[in-house]
Amino acid sequence: DSDPFGATLIYKVYGTVRDLGIESGTVMGKEKVAGLAGCIRGSALRNCYNKATVCGSSITGGIFGMCGGVNTVENCYNTGFVQAPITVAGIGGYAASDASNTRILNCYNLGKGSAGILGTVNSGTTGVTVENCFTHNAVALVSTQNTGIIKDSSTKTAAEIRALAPTLGDAFAEDYQANNWAYPVLAWENGDAPSSLTEENGVYTIGSVEELRLLSYLVRKGNRFAGKEILLTTDLDLENKPWLPIGGADEVGDSFFGGIFRGQGHLIYHLKV
Repeated sequence: DSDPFGATLIYKVYGTVRDLGIESGTVMGKEKVAGLAGCIRGSALRNCYNKATVCGSSITGGIFGMCGGVNTVENCYNTGFVQAPITVAGIGGYAASDASNTRILNCYNLGKGSAGILGTVNSGTTGVTVENCFTHNAVALVSTQNTGIIKDSSTKTAAEIRALAPTLGDAFAEDYQANNWAYPVLAWENGDAPSSLTEENGVYTIGSVEELRLLSYLVRKGNRFAGKEILLTTDLDLENKPWLPIGGADEVGDSFFGGIFRGQGHLIYHLKV
């Protein structure tokens, strides 16, 4: 059963949470509901993301539900469906009356169930700032701004968000492993995965799952590999992890593979789409 208050991974944070992702799941509650933290006070949330579905009655967010005191929320993103009737947003639901000088920096939201970055700023607080943050243009950047400050932030199309990694800063990177539908990821998510394929005389070799995932990303970004050959050099196990097809149609447009893929008799196991 869901906890009516504080349904989340961490109910209250009075410190720092960093380099953490909520990859999937469902969170349901009443207030102070979030993927990552229900309530933060005098805290820092850095380099985190939420992909879970989050539903509450109010004070609901993908990353945090409510903030009080002086906080920093930076380099975070939400792609999950986040919904509540009031005080709700993809990143944070509610900035309380004592949340003065809280800053939300370098964040983006793809969820379409609510406002993008911040739900409601209490009219009694000052200095709550949203800076260099972006949301899908199907929803508002901030629902009820009141005294909140917005700097260098805006709504974007899906295609524009897909190209945002350089704008968001060094904590973000391209989605080379195609784990986030080719939208920006946090740099730590890529680990040691390659960012380019080995090529010689127009022939590319793929010998790992990471390289096959990179091919998917490159095609989605517009490289059709026309006139090029791809050689698979070994069997690969995709481990039933979600797979982004090599080419396809999405909000950004159509993409397709136009080269020659030679499997050379090798096998792909556990494909999950």
